[in-house]
Amino acid sequence: MLRNIYDTIKSRIEHSKAAKYISISSFVQAIVLIALEASVTATYSNSFNVFRNNVGTQGAALVDQGDTLVVYHIIFMLAAVFQFVITLDAIYNQNSIELVSIAIINGGLFGYSIMQYQQARSFFNRVSNIAITEKAGKLAQANFTDHDTIFIITMLASALFFLLFIWQGYKLHKDFGWSIYKRIGADAKLRDMYKMYFVLLMLLKLDVFFYASFALQFLVVVLFNHSESSTTEITLHVVVAAFMMSILIFLAVRAVKTENSQLLIAFLIGNVACICYLAYKLSQALSEQRFETVRKSITFTIVLDILLGIATFIVAFLCYRNFGSGLKPHLSKPKSQTKNAYDTGAPISNPYPLNQTGHFNVDVAPPAEIEVHHTPNFANEGTKRWTLE
Repeated sequence: MLRNIYDTIKSRIEHSKAAKYISISSFVQAIVLIALEASVTATYSNSFNVFRNNVGTQGAALVDQGDTLVVYHIIFMLAAVFQFVITLDAIYNQNSIELVSIAIINGGLFGYSIMQYQQARSFFNRVSNIAITEKAGKLAQANFTDHDTIFIITMLASALFFLLFIWQGYKLHKDFGWSIYKRIGADAKLRDMYKMYFVLLMLLKLDVFFYASFALQFLVVVLFNHSESSTTEITLHVVVAAFMMSILIFLAVRAVKTENSQLLIAFLIGNVACICYLAYKLSQALSEQRFETVRKSITFTIVLDILLGIATFIVAFLCYRNFGSGLKPHLSKPKSQTKNAYDTGAPISNPYPLNQTGHFNVDVAPPAEIEVHHTPNFANEGTKRWTLE
């Protein structure tokens, strides 16, 4: 199976300049951002160690809060890898809709490159103004200020790769323009339902990544801020995280592919429960002292998770309404079947078959996704002839 996936991706990269360029760019982005973020982590850690070594036992609580910031650098590096994986997945599935999720992740990387700098600077500013940590805080702040250039470089690199992806993603989108048409045909209603299915898959992937990032952030905060209820809280959080990222996702994908109403209803109920849990955690993040150092980042992540959860609920419900409308056979159709039908010239199931000259001989315009040029047909002026580009 993995060999087939690799061969498919390799073949599509070899036959598409846009796919080749975007895969190379995505790989370079992952390497560059990981290297820069490792330097950012080292810069923060060095400054934080100056604070830790000079503050003594009086600032132990602030030391714990400062330790929690390291997890955000790890999440940033994981996101850099994740965008590369999703890029390859988009090429494999020839899925234009998935390009949107990559744009969201790249935008998030750029946004967080700014947020992590503000968060670190805010921490050192705060500890330098607290009486019991003033001396240690000022030493750490001075060290941080002297070495914060790497933060700026990371912001610029993230912005550059984000803009580069927007341009390359548009080029790849044009290459993918035929993928849904080849698989579904010219039935506009069926194509819309197929796109809705892909939107749901895109949202589920984003749900998994951003919920995993929240789960990791929250666990680190709880572990570094020990209390009597920590064990119970950690256990509950791990159970909810596992439920959200495995069982619910399985239910959603299985339900839509098999058009199983019971499974999808179970997913919708579970999704609402997770949204309620996230809302409760948001109230904690906004009010409890233990979240003070990471309040901006964890609040941003939770709010994003809630919005994604709501969007997932809406799209899943729309997919539920499409059950029994004829999409199920196309979802179970192997990709190789579609590819062979197109590459070997075998007829594709649609009302606009190609003739031997590679034109559509139809009396109406082809679907909007198809870029066409209208040229006169001197052999038969009563027939419109559409030339594929």
